[in-house]
Amino acid sequence: GLEEVHELRLRTELLAESLRKEQELSKLKDQFITTVSHQFNTPLTAINWALSALHDPKTKPETLKENMDIIDKSQKDIAAIVNDLITLSEVGFRYQKSKAKPADLTALVEKATERFAELIKLKNIEMEFKKPAQVVMAEVNEFTLIKVFENLIDNAVSYNHNGGRVEMELVST
Repeated sequence: GLEEVHELRLRTELLAESLRKEQELSKLKDQFITTVSHQFNTPLTAINWALSALHDPKTKPETLKENMDIIDKSQKDIAAIVNDLITLSEVGFRYQKSKAKPADLTALVEKATERFAELIKLKNIEMEFKKPAQVVMAEVNEFTLIKVFENLIDNAVSYNHNGGRVEMELVST
């Protein structure tokens, strides 16, 4: 009697919580799809606009060059979005709490920065990394955190103008 009622109430509460979590995940999925769609829409719109101008026989040669540059940049933007999605997928599937271990965060930032040395040099970007006075250790999955740092640095460099500046600072709290 009383135990069965208690067990039913507990099951009902668990089902309600499970339903709430499922609705929350569905909402997050919808927000993610909307965000990704908007990110793709911007460069695709620029490509469509530029292609229309390329097909117009009245388009001036200098405008043709500008439109080709727009198409090139937009294609690179789409490739960056796809790479970000791949990284997100890899990070999500590869993170395992059991693989977390103490790591020097300064060394991880430096390792992530090395990957972009050529692009930084090519774009003549001034890169400043303000290191903390002390070693900053944290228990992390190195693969995941390096991917996060690489994504941040890639965006800072790729979307910066030639001769620009990027400042990074690691703060210990």
